[in-house]
Amino acid sequence: MDAVRDYTKAYEIVGDSDEQMKADICYRLSQAYLSLERRNPENSLKFAKEALSIHERLGDEEMVVMDLLNIGYISFEGGRKEESESYYRRAIEISDRREDPLLLCMSLNAMADFMVEARNDPDGGADRIYSRVMQIAEQTSDWENYFEAYRGGRIEVLRKKGKEEEALKMAMEAIDRIDDVLGGKIKNKKERRELRKGLSYIYDVASDIAMEMEDVDNAIRIAQRMKDED
Repeated sequence: MDAVRDYTKAYEIVGDSDEQMKADICYRLSQAYLSLERRNPENSLKFAKEALSIHERLGDEEMVVMDLLNIGYISFEGGRKEESESYYRRAIEISDRREDPLLLCMSLNAMADFMVEARNDPDGGADRIYSRVMQIAEQTSDWENYFEAYRGGRIEVLRKKGKEEEALKMAMEAIDRIDDVLGGKIKNKKERRELRKGLSYIYDVASDIAMEMEDVDNAIRIAQRMKDED
């Protein structure tokens, strides 16, 4: 509630004097409302769409894509699945037209996640999207999106099918891959630490699966690998 109050005050102060700042505040307000009213998205959508309108008017397509992804997520959380999908498709179209691999991977990951959560992905379309993301992301060293697709396409899909042993194997291979990336492709120690921290969810997923399998020793080893110095 404090965040909503603070951002609302900032929104009123800025008014129309600085549209870029106003759009940023709208985005933050949408997120603040979402955390409070996840199943009732009206307020969150109101400010998310205002941010989108401003960025469209300013011609800032990068932020337009971010707004579309934001609105898609809010819509999905509020039970508006068809609206959610339409926003993700728009984000993909703009990113593809711009030939922006980072935005494209983000948009494709969002669409694949949607397909899994909303439809259980009966025809394997999400898996194909995740594979495409991994290919693009590896070529561009976009490791955040690479491992997000790895999580969705190789770990969680097995986990949802009740194949915990295979899911854990994939998760451990992902951790090995993280070590490979950190050790051979990123030379700056600070960057390595930041990336490992950003990918901590992979370790969390692996540890959760191990605990579900009552493999406490392996869960402890996974936690230790997360703490290891580069």
